[in-house]
Amino acid sequence: MTPNYMGFLIILGFVLCPAVMAWFLVILGVRRTDQPICRACEHPLRALPSNATRCPKCNHDLKARGGVRWIGRRRPLVLWIIGFVMSLPALGLVVLFAITVAGRSWLEEREARALLAGGGTGPISLREARILDTDQLLQVMARRPGDQWGWNTVRDRFRDVEPNREQCLGLIAALESDARLNNTMITPNTVWAMDVAFNTLGYNHPTVQTYMANQLSTPDTCPTVSFNRGRLNFVRPEDQTASKNSPLNLGRNSVLPTTVITGIRIDGLDIPRQDSSGRWIWGRYNRRTNNIRADDLPKAATTPGEHTIEFDVVRAVLPIGVGPTLPFTHWPDQVVTSEGTVSCTYAVPEEQAAD
Repeated sequence: MTPNYMGFLIILGFVLCPAVMAWFLVILGVRRTDQPICRACEHPLRALPSNATRCPKCNHDLKARGGVRWIGRRRPLVLWIIGFVMSLPALGLVVLFAITVAGRSWLEEREARALLAGGGTGPISLREARILDTDQLLQVMARRPGDQWGWNTVRDRFRDVEPNREQCLGLIAALESDARLNNTMITPNTVWAMDVAFNTLGYNHPTVQTYMANQLSTPDTCPTVSFNRGRLNFVRPEDQTASKNSPLNLGRNSVLPTTVITGIRIDGLDIPRQDSSGRWIWGRYNRRTNNIRADDLPKAATTPGEHTIEFDVVRAVLPIGVGPTLPFTHWPDQVVTSEGTVSCTYAVPEEQAAD
């Protein structure tokens, strides 16, 4: 961040005004009184007697107002002294300013070296963000939470210039640091950082893949299950793919979080996705709401009473171009996933049991 020197410039302007005026007088000097010339023809009049009234060359009236013009300047010593004295305050102010700026720069460089060497704890402050250049700031944010000032500063500096690939790797390292240090403040700035880094590096970049894999949480939320009107209905969990302090849940410009169900077992019996004729029983599309007809379930799964149902759940981060309704069996091999099994129960009412 460039320091604001407007206050100094205003004070310097006030101090320089009398100094400039004094030196103007020094340069201008004072009029010499012994070199008169005729204003009309510029003929020298120094040799004329004092009582002469007419120019010997053009007969111009020398007694008329402005009839004689005086040429030549002289600069007495007193003018030089006045100019020098009036310049002392401005000169002193400039010297003091130069010493202050140099000292400030030296102190900031020393503090920056200390921060890069591992100094400082806690979230990055405004002063720390200001004295570090962009690459240094990203390096420090890789081990300390960027918080408000760190992320705001980084985004401001990249407002007009896109970050290069090395800086994008620094953005991801800063995001990992926030997640590792349990910094739960997810802001538009951190979401912006993830989208910019992912778009620049690409979904298949090893660092991007590693970051997404570390952010994915293990499925542990049971879908909502009910048996009603001859159908087993279940609603898969929301696409809260990662932990709450991950920008994966908010970024939409570069990746798409999703949750799918890949397998179902009721009381230990597998429920196929297709019957023997190839008709889809469930899971043809990654719909949030699904249902299975009672005729497609094992007889034991529709008897009155409580039943145990297990879901194989996959949480994934899809690249742009892979729609959320694309069956998971058609996903590219590079898709980052996290798998788990959740166990739930449902009850079949006596009056709705299959005959």
